[in-house]
This record gives sequence, C-alpha cells and structure tokens, in this order.
Amino acid sequence: MYSTVLQKIRSSQNVFLTSHPNCPDAIGSLCALSEFLKKRGKKTYSYLSNSIPNNFKDITFSEEIKTEAPSLSLYDLFLIVDAGDLKQTGLEKELSAIINQKEKQRVIAIDHHQTTLSFGHINIIDKNASSTCEILYDLFQSESNPPAITQGCADSLLTGIVSDTGNFTNAATTEKAFNTAAELIWRGANIFHCIQRLYSTEESVNTLRLWGTIFERLTYNSTYDIATSYVLQEDLRVCNVKEEVVEVVANLLNYIRGIKAGVLIKEKSDGTFKVSLRSTYPGVDVSRLAKLCGGGGHKKAAGFTVNRLGISL
Repeated sequence: MYSTVLQKIRSSQNVFLTSHPNCPDAIGSLCALSEFLKKRGKKTYSYLSNSIPNNFKDITFSEEIKTEAPSLSLYDLFLIVDAGDLKQTGLEKELSAIINQKEKQRVIAIDHHQTTLSFGHINIIDKNASSTCEILYDLFQSESNPPAITQGCADSLLTGIVSDTGNFTNAATTEKAFNTAAELIWRGANIFHCIQRLYSTEESVNTLRLWGTIFERLTYNSTYDIATSYVLQEDLRVCNVKEEVVEVVANLLNYIRGIKAGVLIKEKSDGTFKVSLRSTYPGVDVSRLAKLCGGGGHKKAAGFTVNRLGISL
C-alpha cells in the first residue's frame, strides 16, 4: 500500500490535506506531510476546522494549516490523516462527493484508530501503530531512496508519537514506537520540546485553577470503578482560558489508582458536549462505548460528542 500511495503522490500536483482538530498527532501529521510533499514539488493546502493551539505553532509548517476550506475542485489528490470518519474533518459532504467518484481513486486515508472506517479509495489503517505519525515515518522511509528526514519533520512526527503514547506510558507504547522515536531523536527531534508542547500553556496559573475546578468535581462510582468529572464554558470564562487546556485533564485521569476508566465531559462553545474516555485497566475497551455513541478511538482512549446530556450536571 505504501508504494501505491507514493505513486499517487508522484502523479499528483495539487494535494489537499486534512484531519480532525485539536489533536497533536493530527497536527504533527499534517506538518510532516506538508514538508514531505513540498520537497517533491507539490502544491499543498492543509485544512483543519479549528485553529491549532498556540503550543503547536512553533512546529515547522504549522503556519500552513488553514481554517478556511478552499474549493476542493482545485485538487487532484486528497490525504485524510488520523481521522476515524469524514465527520471529523468538518467536510463530510464535500469529501463524500469526491469519494463517490470511484473511477478517479483520489482519496487516501491514513490512520491507526481501532474504530476507523475505511472510507478512502486507498486506506492505510494500522491499528497496531502508536500514532498516525508513526505510520507516516514508515511511509516516508519506504521510498527506494528516501531523502534524509529533516529536523523539522522529525520534530513533527515525534510530537504525534509522544502525544498518542501519553509520554510513552499508555497501551500504545510499543517497541516499534520506541524505535521510531529513537530514530527521530537521532535525526534532530527534541523530545523535551515535544513534551513541553503537550503540557505547557501561556497562562499556567489560570490553567491550574481550571484543573482544580475539574478535579474538585471528580466523582467515583464504586459499582463500576469509574471516575467522572466535567467542565463547562462558564468555567473557561471564569478562569480565562481556552478549551485546548482541558485536553490534558482527560489523560491525567489515567493516573488515578483503583479505577477501571475515567470520563471527562466537556461543554463545547457550540453547546454540544464532548465525552472523553480513558482507561489503562486490562480488558477494558472504551472504544466500544464510544463507537456505540457515534464516536471512536482506541481501546484505552476514545471519545464521542452528543448534542445534549440526559443528566443534570
């Protein structure tokens, strides 16, 4: 499949890149792909439905990521990375119309989630990979004479691996993830900066105030061994922080001893609620619940969005 994708890239001129927003693996993937394609003389357009967090704006080619969707008729190849389905891109209708043109075979999906749908004309889905960035590293290296990966590209790819392995602590941490990370560090990626992007904020005091509010609300269900908390838009206003600083809290639920799963409910600016599910407990697959609710993800990290909650917060 790698050779097929590389052949499609060689025969294209204008490439459209997209993924789902607010995800370090997605951002790292888009930035690495932008560099890879531009070095081969391709014109690219990287799109996300939301602006990337400030913490990731120092990544090479992050300035290429736009939030305004162009006319897709301008492009002869579409790379959709780290997205379990087309809804996550915010361009479901437009991309579906292109996919329905089966004779052109122009849409390539690259992902690693357990619940990913094979919606592309060509699909590289490796559910054993730690991240989409790990898959892209393998893709880049599969060229017959691959040019050296630059420090900037290595940094982009390592950011995705560090993020999706939870700093090499969760179930996605494999021997291959370690080996790939080691190669990227050898090529110049700075692992400290990658970790710092995930956890640093411009307003650390206000961020910690918000985290305190979330943890103060933490409840424990002893019947199912589940810890749950929530955050509202009003909390963000009171603490004067952005939604992006909440993402870290969902992963911190993994460090609570004695629970089988952690649940964080986040009210979004559009009034919907994003439910993040985390677990490190053997035998627990949170992606099954996420998929039933219209979402997806991994066995140990998944989520879904609902328009309203059937509970009183």
